[in-house]
Amino acid sequence: MNEITKPKLSVIIPTKNRYSTLTQVLDVMLDAFPYEVEFVVQDNTPDNGCFSSYLLAKNDKRIKYFHQKDSISIVDNTEMAISNACGDYMCFIGDDDLVLPEIMSVIEQIDDKNVDVVIYPGAYYWWKNVKFEREDHYNQPGALWIPTNRGEKNLYPAHTKLDSLLSNGCTSIGELPRLYHGLVRSSALKKIKKLTGNYVLGASPDMALAASLALTDANVMYQATPLTIYGASKNSGGGYTAENKHFGKIQDQEHIPEATKNNWSKYLPEIWSEHTVYPQTVIEVYERFKQPCPLNFTTFYASMYANEPHLRSITKPYIGSYLKNHKLEIIVFIQSLLIKSLGRIKRKALSRLKAKSFIVKHGVDIFQVNHEISRSKIGK
Repeated sequence: MNEITKPKLSVIIPTKNRYSTLTQVLDVMLDAFPYEVEFVVQDNTPDNGCFSSYLLAKNDKRIKYFHQKDSISIVDNTEMAISNACGDYMCFIGDDDLVLPEIMSVIEQIDDKNVDVVIYPGAYYWWKNVKFEREDHYNQPGALWIPTNRGEKNLYPAHTKLDSLLSNGCTSIGELPRLYHGLVRSSALKKIKKLTGNYVLGASPDMALAASLALTDANVMYQATPLTIYGASKNSGGGYTAENKHFGKIQDQEHIPEATKNNWSKYLPEIWSEHTVYPQTVIEVYERFKQPCPLNFTTFYASMYANEPHLRSITKPYIGSYLKNHKLEIIVFIQSLLIKSLGRIKRKALSRLKAKSFIVKHGVDIFQVNHEISRSKIGK
């Protein structure tokens, strides 16, 4: 097979110690994609002998493999992965995720248009090795979620969505431009590096890249068809969330850069969780852009208190200290807490009623995912 001289798309996959899922997702995508796609595997696994054997047997030049034996942070691993990619467009996924071949037709549609980023509704897959604290209709091994209520296509400047998320505490990516499970023109990423010296500017690569693309005011197109699948396997973040284990002390997290540990915001609880990682990252991104970060800590505290009840004993002292010094925010906090709590109750009720906007397929193997998506006629 001839080498790719200039791929149209780079699929970026930073990985560490998860060959069991990585090899399977590569098998699925190599079978599904044309030759003008490269798969950039940035590996930080200490012993890569197993994967070297896989590469030798596969003998496919579309896999660009880079190995870093010494342990580095996920930020550094992702930075290296992007630097090693050379496609006109890029998409960043985890080593238990999938990119759907429909992404190539979207690239054709936007190639001559003023679109920097394409985002889309997510589809989700729970690997069969995931264990749940509690199983239900949606949350069980082998479940594939295919979105049905996907909205209309539209084009918008990214900064409008960033303003909204900042006012809401930055606890989610929302409709920010995304490289992680998004499609980004490589020139938009190069703009970030030209302005700051790096691609990944904060502790969480997905949020760091999203906030940076927003601060460079990339043009974003939302489109109705999912182009990637969020996978959750046993040893992934999604897998830990399923078991209610996706949190821990900051200093115990090996994947966090030392710079983040040493400069953790005094307003954020010193715990790594789904709620703290994103605001910390946004603060870091703003620092690298040399701009003040207008993050609303009042709504952040309300969201964390309502949605992570298992961490309330840790969160309470931070809330008390903050409101003691910002007394005018007490009413806002109470109002936000009420809204967030009602939202959590509503989501639980909808889940019990099986009323989420997804078609749910059960007992799906990773090699059946593309087939099940096609059968559902997404976007038609």
